[in-house]
Amino acid sequence: MSSFKSHYLRLLRGTGSDLIDRVAEGLAERISPEARATIAALRARGHRLIVASCGTADLSERILAASGLRQCFEAVLGNRFVLTRGAIAGMDMDVPTAKAKLQAIRSAGLTRESTVAVGDGPTDIPLLKWAGIPVVVAPKGPKRARWAPKSCSIIASLPELLDILKRHGG
Repeated sequence: MSSFKSHYLRLLRGTGSDLIDRVAEGLAERISPEARATIAALRARGHRLIVASCGTADLSERILAASGLRQCFEAVLGNRFVLTRGAIAGMDMDVPTAKAKLQAIRSAGLTRESTVAVGDGPTDIPLLKWAGIPVVVAPKGPKRARWAPKSCSIIASLPELLDILKRHGG
């Protein structure tokens, strides 16, 4: 387990799972109506939507549920809290690294050619390098995405993804 994740888990150990729900609700409120509409449109067009995270799948699932988007995603891949009597006791590290994230996506049956990877940070680099269409979301501008592989399209918001897909025939 990485140093960050060890500290993260030490900080959260003993915390009630209701805190995860409150944090998720706050983060869900930050998802714009346009981003929600984009996600729903992608799903309606038949795209397979999967969240892959080196973070906690529990939080991702709760954010999606609180935002009304959970049904749009076929899977949420990530690390899972181990709960004991309603409190965080540990973590199952299913996706501990950036390389493990790529392997999880490949294990879901996705192929390079059919994959549009949308990333927002350095743990997405292996996935972005592998994907047929790599996209980075950088709301504060391309300078904030200096870490991104050169092959990536950089967008400021999720709705711009629809234009990229149009250009690629999807």
